[in-house]
Amino acid sequence: MNKVKLTIFFDGGCPLCKREVYFLQSRNQKEYLKFIDINSSDFSLDLKNGITYKQAMERIHGLKSDGSIIKNVKVFQEAYDLIGLGWI
Repeated sequence: MNKVKLTIFFDGGCPLCKREVYFLQSRNQKEYLKFIDINSSDFSLDLKNGITYKQAMERIHGLKSDGSIIKNVKVFQEAYDLIGLGWI
């Protein structure tokens, strides 16, 4: 059974982004979060959920398990709720 409730698309070339992803991964014991580096050579956002690479690089995007897309601070609010920290 798939536990993932939020997929986060992040820029793996951004040190700040990577630090936040590492933090979230360290708290992801229930495996509710999944992380996708938009810069991985085998990944194309244009084919995935209507998010272009340019859009993904301009701001953080998340895909909820119901298929809805969230952006900006809402991604972090959702992620922090899912790892049990609430919105700090």
